[in-house]
Amino acid sequence: KAINEADLIFISVNTPTKSYGFGTGRAADLRYVEEAARQIVHTATSNKIVVEKSTVPVKACESIKTILKTNKRPGVSYQVL
Repeated sequence: KAINEADLIFISVNTPTKSYGFGTGRAADLRYVEEAARQIVHTATSNKIVVEKSTVPVKACESIKTILKTNKRPGVSYQVL
């Protein structure tokens, strides 16, 4: 309900250091950022502005944009800041 009522959505989630796979101990684990983006895209029924607020690497915005673009509903658009 909150996602549909909002025009502006801040993604502010935990981004721990990866504990497995490529980049272990050095890279940020973006699974919670990606999960939040998926929740937005599956719930939103109108246009949204999405702001990444977490302490994330510069390229995290591209990951969010990709998730929103490839899974969006017809007629819904997103602006990611």
